[in-house]
Amino acid sequence: MKCPVNSTTTDSGAINLTQSKEEAEKYWVALRLVTPKYPVSVAKNKIAGCSRFQITIDSMCNTVNSVLLESYPTKAFVTPSKAALRNWTWEPTNYNHSKAPIIRTVQLDFYIEDAQNYEQAKEYCAV
Repeated sequence: MKCPVNSTTTDSGAINLTQSKEEAEKYWVALRLVTPKYPVSVAKNKIAGCSRFQITIDSMCNTVNSVLLESYPTKAFVTPSKAALRNWTWEPTNYNHSKAPIIRTVQLDFYIEDAQNYEQAKEYCAV
């Protein structure tokens, strides 16, 4: 069930599982999640937040087609999030022996100690 290393593909006909994290996890589990770099300017200002994306996991176990849904409270989190997402890889579950591509929603959180907007970010970014 392992996917080839350094392979890419573009899959049409991906199953849309954007409304259910549980359903998405029946198909694919994370093999490698890269943590995004915290933007320096936002960190200096002690701002916390998140970015939500719709991603496609292709049949070659890669994250492709990341589309920004929203970013709170600033768009500063978008670029590092996209860079991290490009390096996320997945492993098909036994349920997904055919490696069916899916579309799902993911959120990347950015929290820093003593964030001035911690409570607001926690409320907005709660999943």
